[in-house]
Amino acid sequence: MGAVERAVEALAGPAGAQVVTETRARHVALQLAQRAYRAGRDAAIRELRTTDDAVAELGRSRATITALARRHNIGWRIGRDWLFRPEDIERLRAIIAGLRPGRPRQEEWR
Repeated sequence: MGAVERAVEALAGPAGAQVVTETRARHVALQLAQRAYRAGRDAAIRELRTTDDAVAELGRSRATITALARRHNIGWRIGRDWLFRPEDIERLRAIIAGLRPGRPRQEEWR
């Protein structure tokens, strides 16, 4: 039984003693579920960071950030840009901290 069905039963009360009709309770529960979904989705979208945000936060070039993201499968590529969650930025930070200065050897990129 889903969360909406349980909410409907809770609102409708025991059989014969309905305070709210089942139809009204179902409508209210579905509206609540839709609002909760939208609020969660919107919060998740607001947390996403672009490549430019990652460049500013990590202090590396755009090419370095995108190369690391591609190589380590971090974030999502959307057109020419990338989107990162806060935990993706932290993963990139950890990878950058472990990099040696200078150009990587050719065998390291294979």
